[in-house]
Amino acid sequence: MGIALGMVSRNRFLSTSQKLVQARVYAQGLTLAVLVASAAFETADARQGKGRWETIMVVDPNDPEHKHMIEKRIHKEEYSGQDLWRDMVAAEERRLATRKNETDSKTE
Repeated sequence: MGIALGMVSRNRFLSTSQKLVQARVYAQGLTLAVLVASAAFETADARQGKGRWETIMVVDPNDPEHKHMIEKRIHKEEYSGQDLWRDMVAAEERRLATRKNETDSKTE
């Protein structure tokens, strides 16, 4: 916004309110251009298989002979512990399910 205001402030034929509105329009245009550019980079990374998600081949857990492979998408952490919240949520869901099963078995 400051850069846009600096560009617009050179025009002596505009009033102050017109300069503010014009600077806002320029800033919004720049913001939109940055969003489009970042979306283009993300799309290019996704097509190349780069980015936050990676597809790997793992042994099918439902196959008793462990011969069948399946594709699995995993999330790559940018830093250690980035996905810790996912583990915490899964552990809490297991704890709640266990508690519910215990409560259900006592009522029977």
